[in-house]
Amino acid sequence: MKKLIFKILVFVVCCFSLQLSAQENWSTLVKSKESNYNNITETEKAFINEVYGSKANELVWNSKNPNLKNGLIRLLRERIEIIDGSTLKKQKHTLSLFDKGLADKYNPNLRLDKVIDLKNFNPLKYNLDFFSNGTYLYKIDGTNAYLQVTSQHRLK
Repeated sequence: MKKLIFKILVFVVCCFSLQLSAQENWSTLVKSKESNYNNITETEKAFINEVYGSKANELVWNSKNPNLKNGLIRLLRERIEIIDGSTLKKQKHTLSLFDKGLADKYNPNLRLDKVIDLKNFNPLKYNLDFFSNGTYLYKIDGTNAYLQVTSQHRLK
């Protein structure tokens, strides 16, 4: 009986740690422990360059006003989270990510992802409500994952 209880306990602990690991994969790629916006990761740079295309240097990297760059970095590090859908209660009013369309104002060559790879998923390329007062939850089509965008007004 003790062996059975031990096996069940080990199984539960393994399942829980695998779930936590999957949720943190994307976060560790993008988020930096430092809050200094000058220490930008290669992933953050690639996400921003993909969305802004040829205008990235002018509008983000070499701009005299760092607000856009800092806002985008803060968005990626602190306000966007990918959540495993199996951990959520039933969601009635979630929005479909793909229904929001692409943020292709500066890069008309942006395309919807045919296959979603959560490790390399660029949320900036979608036309989402990044700077609104509310916190939004978007279903990432073709996966069991949701993208949560927390309002900038709710951060401490």
